Amino acid sequence: EALKNRLYQRALENYNIVLKVQPNNTEALQGRENALRMFQERISRLLSQAARELAAKEFTKAIVLYDQVLGIDRNNRAALDGKKQTQQLMESEMLRRNVGENIKLANSRFDNHDYEQALEAINKVLLVEPNNQSAIQIKRKCEAEIAIENERRRIMGLFSEGAKAFRKKNYDAAIAKWNEVLSIQTRSPDFDANIIKEYIERAKTLKNEAGNIALKEGDKLFEQRQYKKARDSYREAVRVNPSSEEIRMKLTRVEQIINEEVR
Repeated sequence: EALKNRLYQRALENYNIVLKVQPNNTEALQGRENALRMFQERISRLLSQAARELAAKEFTKAIVLYDQVLGIDRNNRAALDGKKQTQQLMESEMLRRNVGENIKLANSRFDNHDYEQALEAINKVLLVEPNNQSAIQIKRKCEAEIAIENERRRIMGLFSEGAKAFRKKNYDAAIAKWNEVLSIQTRSPDFDANIIKEYIERAKTLKNEAGNIALKEGDKLFEQRQYKKARDSYREAVRVNPSSEEIRMKLTRVEQIINEEVR
């Protein structure tokens, strides 16, 4: 019954069940032989037809035929490979047909400063036409603008970190961040080296002023033998100006005195 309905896989399974119990059953042996022959003939016809449709770029029809083969023999390697190849060719053909549209889309997105999306569109073109000169030029422009944008973001990030440190009166950290900004070779229109230098000089001035105020206060308190208060002032001076050896030496000295008094 399964054989009459061209259900070859089911027919083979049923014949094999019979032959497992009755290995010499003539009807089952003959039926299995017929099923195998018809099974292979049917698959061969479908594969040949699918190959013709593929050659004619009738991708949808080819996939339908490969699926029919897989419906008969789900592990058929020729059908699996053929279907995969057909799907790949279909995708490439669709991309090729859309080359002009993708170039137009890339230019539009580039004009709107959406460089990532422009690059995505142009890469679809280069996937099927790697030597397309228009696409290559657009890609280069996109990559250049993306590099500038990334550089700008890095500069703004460093500048913001410096400003945050500056507000906390951590002038050394602010100066370090702004010097890092100056070290970047950039074409970003947001970058003005002179302004950054002005910020650095301002931070240096405030650093020296704050350090000197705290240092003088510490010296005054030390002379008055108010060692704990002097220590606090020296610590503040060190926080503002951590690179000063003079302040560190005075802090160490007053801490020693405090420790000796405790003993």
